[in-house]
Amino acid sequence: MLGPEDKEKGLMESRIIDKKLYGTMEKMAKFRNVVIHQYEKIDPGIVVGILHKNLADFERYKKAILRYLSA
Repeated sequence: MLGPEDKEKGLMESRIIDKKLYGTMEKMAKFRNVVIHQYEKIDPGIVVGILHKNLADFERYKKAILRYLSA
């Protein structure tokens, strides 16, 4: 089974997302793994802060996928 990192790499290799967005999404996947597997050590305030600070990255990802789907 492919992990989130593999999916994002495939999107980059297929030129659906660019290398910069791939790097961002790769970091998100790693952070998600920490949140899931070490949730007892996570400060919810930090998670909320990260989400607010990086919300535009989700929008960039969404636009890239929608651009591909509408092509």
